[in-house]
Parts: sequence; C-alpha cells; structure tokens
Amino acid sequence: MASRPPINGNKAVASKKIARSVATGLVLAAAALTAGGIFCFPLYAPVLVERLSLTQAEVSTIALAGMSAQYPLAAVVGTLLDTYGTWLTATLAGLFFASGFGGFAYQISRAGKFGPTSNEAVFRNLVSLFFL
Repeated sequence: MASRPPINGNKAVASKKIARSVATGLVLAAAALTAGGIFCFPLYAPVLVERLSLTQAEVSTIALAGMSAQYPLAAVVGTLLDTYGTWLTATLAGLFFASGFGGFAYQISRAGKFGPTSNEAVFRNLVSLFFL
C-alpha cells in the first residue's frame, strides 16, 4: 500500500511541538539551577556579616523572609499553573528570581559606599529582596 505524502500542516505542527518541548526543557533546566535559593543562603551569610556588619538576628531575619515568602504564594501560583500552564509561572519565577537576587547582589556590592548610618535601610532592602 502506498503511503500518502505528508501535508504541510503536519510539518508545521510537528516543528511547533518540537520547539515547545525544547523550550520547556530549557525552562525546567533553568528552574533546577535557580531553585532552592534559600539553601544557598548559608554560603553568603558570612559576607553579609563581614561587609554590612549585620548581627546574627538580622541575618536570621533575612533568611526567615526567604523561607516564609514561599508559603503564602503557593495557592496563587498553583491556581496560575492550573489556569495558564508553565509558561506564565516560569516567567514570573524568573522575573522574581532575577529582581530579588539581582537587587540582593547590588546591595552587597555597594556595601562600602553607603554610610554607616544607612545599615538599617540596607537591612530592610535585603529582607524585602530575599522575600521575592
């Protein structure tokens, strides 16, 4: 029995499926690399103490902000995931991750340039950024 030649529409659908699978794989790889930022916190906590002269209570507060941020948003993210799929939640996660950790790195890099009177403002910024 002779086979029919493929219809051009089938090729377009197949290439879209492949592109979507590759994009999903890249998003999952990026999520795996960036997930668990709270578990890396002990690695840079000594830098916070050294450069910003933060107390142990302040460093613990920053870590607690990061841990507590994930629980209130779980229901919201679950609803978005069920409604829109992974593209929206992955995009939002990337934006939050980039803004939170990017701002965190910026605050640490500028540590010596703030005055000693502004440590309270830097501490509050770090808490809010790690909450992201």
